[in-house]
This record gives sequence, C-alpha cells and structure tokens, in this order.
Amino acid sequence: MKETHKKKLMAFAIGVLALLALAVLILYFIFRPRPPVVIPTPVSLLHFDFSPDHTIIHSIIMGVDVLLKNRNLAPFIYYESAAVVYYHDVLVGEAPIAAGRIGARKTEYIGTPVELLVDRLVDSPEFLPDVTAGLLSLIATSKTRGRATILGFVKLRAMIAVECHVSVFVWEGAISSKCISSIKLG
Repeated sequence: MKETHKKKLMAFAIGVLALLALAVLILYFIFRPRPPVVIPTPVSLLHFDFSPDHTIIHSIIMGVDVLLKNRNLAPFIYYESAAVVYYHDVLVGEAPIAAGRIGARKTEYIGTPVELLVDRLVDSPEFLPDVTAGLLSLIATSKTRGRATILGFVKLRAMIAVECHVSVFVWEGAISSKCISSIKLG
C-alpha cells in the first residue's frame, strides 16, 4: 500500500512540475520583452524661405520623425533626447524630442521640427559651391533611450539611433532622404 501511495505522490509531483514548466513557457512567450521596431520616415521640408530674388536663404525647417512600434504587452517609455542636423560636420540644427510613452502594442511617431541655423550654413566654405550646384547635403541624427517593464520586474532597455542622409534641392525647394535605424539592447 505504501508503494502505491508513493507512486501516486510521485505522479502528482511530476504533473505539478510539468504544469509549472508549461506555465513558465507560456508566460515567457507571451510576456517576454521585445525590442521596439523602428521604421525611419523620410525627412520632410516644413519651411523653406528664400529672399524674393532667390539669393538669400532666410530659414529652413525640417521635420525629423521616426515611427516606433511597441510590440510588448507593457508600455515603452522613452526619455528626452534631441534631433541634430550636420552640414559638412558642422552642427547647423538641434531640437529637443520630449520624453513620452508608447502604449502596449501601439505604434506612434516620435520626432520634432528642426530649424537650421542659416548663419552656420552660410559660414561654411562648401555652402556657396553647393548652393550654386543646387544641392545641400545634410545628415540628421537622433538617439533615444527608453525602457519597457514587463510584469513589474523584467526590464528591457533600448537605445534607438536613426541617421538620415538628406538632400535639399535648393532651386526646387524640395527634399529627399535615406534613413538607417538601429537598436541596441541593454
């Protein structure tokens, strides 16, 4: 009789352990932290102001945005950062990106308009030849840090970096860009 009792107890213990293992696997696959998906969007030209005779640029405002898709069952919280624009390695524009929160399984734009400092553009020795050719080549970058907390204790930290190579067609008042994004976890 003792032997059957031991076998029943052993079978019960194995069953409980199997159910616990199954529960852990299900929780892992459903609640495991996943990095956000970054979809770079083309840089937009929000404002381009010339003098009436097209000889002087008064102001250029670009929209630097990123589409961020949170795949977690918890919100992704990102911290304050900045978008910066360079012209031949000279900083010509900077704008803050406010801290924010992307809800669970939501997709949102993160970005800001960046007004270029025209005086820094004009001071560059490459400016006049570039304007004469009708093309300004800029690099817009942003790095944003954030985190998602799953089940109150599992934390996923991520740093999202986006770099866009921007071409401003001076005479047409148009813009084109090619963007690359990356995510570093930890």
